[in-house]
Formats: sequence, structure tokens, C-alpha cells
Amino acid sequence: MAVTSALGEGPGGTATGRGRDEAYQDGLCPKYQRAMALLGKRWTWLVLRVLLDGPCRFGDFVDRIRGISDPILSERLKELEAQGLVQRRVLPETPVRVEYALTQKGQGLRQVLMLLHCWAETWEDGNNPSGDEC
Repeated sequence: MAVTSALGEGPGGTATGRGRDEAYQDGLCPKYQRAMALLGKRWTWLVLRVLLDGPCRFGDFVDRIRGISDPILSERLKELEAQGLVQRRVLPETPVRVEYALTQKGQGLRQVLMLLHCWAETWEDGNNPSGDEC
């Protein structure tokens, strides 16, 4: 489907921004808004970014994400699990070990996460006193 057919066409074939989205009464798509409500929460993108490197235990997140508290990390992991982006696995070991991994749905964010990573490296203002490198 062409972009113009999804947007609608005005006189002379110009895009009007109408069509499929007219049902939203000039608002954003409800699915997009729900996605942003989840992904827009503080720390969520960092948790997802850590999981791109493979399954992680709770302490791995704490070690890699500077400043995140245990209660907030726990909350974010539960939210991501409830939405089907993260899978929690309890490994039958002594002591019991819990790992978190991205689901296929979570892996669908890989390209977006990597683009954000590249954007951050490109557009960092260079005035970073800590000298952090990615």
C-alpha cells in the first residue's frame, strides 16, 4: 500500500493526513499511544538495551544501569513481562536462579534500540565530563 493511500489524498493527489486515521479524530493511533505509555517510562529503554546482549539476572541490570533502584527495576521487568516483551525464567538450581530474556516481540525492538544507540553516539555534545565511551 502506498503511503499516500494510507494518508489519504486531497485534490491534485496531495496527502491530507486523512484516511485510515480519521477514526482517531485527529489524534494519534491508540496502539501507538499505548506503546509509548509503556516505552516512555523512565529506565524502560535501558532495561531493554541490556537485554539485547542476552539473558540477564537481576544483578546484571543493577550493575549495568547506573542509578536504577531495585524497586523500579522490578516494576519495569514486571510491566515488560506483562506486555510480552520480556520472559522471566526460573532455573531449577540451588539457590534458585531467575533470568530475564527478550521474547520475539521484544526482539522486534532491536533495530529501534540500536538506532537510538547510534543516535546517542553521534549527537552526544562532547561536553561529557565523565569521558564515557560506548
